[in-house]
Amino acid sequence: MRCQFALYRASRKLGTAIHRVERIAEACWNDIQAKCGDAERIGQCVVDKRDTLSRPCQRVVATLQTAAGQLANLRGMRVFSSDNRDIGQVVDVKRGPDGQVQSIQIEAGRFLGLGTKTIEVNADTIEQLADRIRLRLGAEQVRSLSDRQKQ
Repeated sequence: MRCQFALYRASRKLGTAIHRVERIAEACWNDIQAKCGDAERIGQCVVDKRDTLSRPCQRVVATLQTAAGQLANLRGMRVFSSDNRDIGQVVDVKRGPDGQVQSIQIEAGRFLGLGTKTIEVNADTIEQLADRIRLRLGAEQVRSLSDRQKQ
């Protein structure tokens, strides 16, 4: 089961990466051909030359860089319940096509007393603070959420 979940997460990440490539290709195709056609790493070339690219391409590159930065910032953050219990840490983030966070996956171990378990919470239940994420759920609500996700 754990292997299947890992494959599922990998496929989701691959789908997100393909979507990003499609967005860049649509907005930047002419720029890529003209300015990065001979580059070994096209993505890096686009980032390096972003100031000389067309406006639509600049917007897509900026949006994707912002989304990637926000994603990196969330992974590994500690997650606490509304009553200040340490739930675990963020291990994955699901985003919509617009780059907005839809849900986060939390590796919750000691809190649940069951060993390590990954639970998922919707974006409307999270609040990002400077150094951690606080859920709008109490510890018992998180525990019951975990029980429902088992089924």
